[in-house]
Amino acid sequence: MEVISAQFAQQGAALKGFDKLLATYRQRRHEADAGMATAAAGADAAAGGSPSPSPSSVIASQLGLVGLGMLPGVGAFTGAVDPNQVAAGADRVKALLSTRLRSHGDVELVLSPLDALTPVFLEELGEVARKHPWIVLFFDTYERTGPMLDTWLRDVLGSDRVLGRYDEALADLAEAADLDCGNAWTHYETAVVLHALGHPDRDRHLARVLELTPNGAPAEGGSAADIGNLVLAHCVWPRWEQAGQHLAEFLAEVPPPGQMHELLVALRSLIPVIPSAESRIEELCRAVEGRLDVPS
Repeated sequence: MEVISAQFAQQGAALKGFDKLLATYRQRRHEADAGMATAAAGADAAAGGSPSPSPSSVIASQLGLVGLGMLPGVGAFTGAVDPNQVAAGADRVKALLSTRLRSHGDVELVLSPLDALTPVFLEELGEVARKHPWIVLFFDTYERTGPMLDTWLRDVLGSDRVLGRYDEALADLAEAADLDCGNAWTHYETAVVLHALGHPDRDRHLARVLELTPNGAPAEGGSAADIGNLVLAHCVWPRWEQAGQHLAEFLAEVPPPGQMHELLVALRSLIPVIPSAESRIEELCRAVEGRLDVPS
C-alpha cells in the first residue's frame, strides 16, 4: 500500500489520509517500543535476571501471532501454536500498550495495522479511481510477492469494501495478454483467475490451452509439461474423465520428479479456487504421488 501511495503521489494523486495514518502508525509503534523497553529494563533490574528480548521482537512475535488475519501469508505457520498462549501474550501486550499509548485507537493501530490502514487506503484509492477511471493496478513478479499478498488481496476483493469492476479489469488484461499469447500456460493461468471471478471468458482460454496442444500431442522438447497443462485445464472446466486420461498420458511419459512435483503443486492450488472438487483433485494427486513413491 505504501509503494502504491508513493507512486500515486509522484503523479499528483497523493493518498494523504493513508500517508498520515501510516506516519501515525510508525510514531505509535516507536512509542510502544520505547515504553516496552523501559518496562522491560525495570523488570530485569528488579528480578536481577538476564536481559529480556528487545521490545521490537516482543511486539513482532506477540502481535504477529495475535493479528494472524492482518499478516498475509502467516496463517500457514500457526498450526502448532497454542492459542491459549497466544491469547495470554496478546492480553499482556495490549494491557502494556494501553498504559503507553494515548488512546484505544492508537492501541488498535499498533496491534492491527492492516485492519486500520486498509479501509483508508481503499477509500482514497476509490476517490482517485473515480477521478481517473482508467487506473489499473498491476502486481508484477507475483510469483515472488504472491505468498505475502494473496490473503490480503482475497480479503480485499472478496469483501464489501471492494472498489468494484475488478472482473472487467481482469478481462481487459486477459484480452491484452492475447496479443502475445501462443503459450498454453498463460491461457491456463488466465482461465483460473476468470473462473474464480465467475467470468464467462474462462472457457475461451481453456479452449486455447487445448488448441495449443492438439489432441495432447507432445510438443517438441516438453511433452510431459504440455500434457500436464491439459490435465489442469480439464480440472478447471471441469471434465474429470479427460483430466484422468491426460494424467495417465502424463505419467506414461515418465516425467522427472521435478515435473511431477510441479503438477502436484498446480493441482493443489486449484482446491481453493474449486473447493467443491477437492476430492476429485486429491484423487489425481494421489495418482501422481503413487508414481513418486515407486523406486526408480
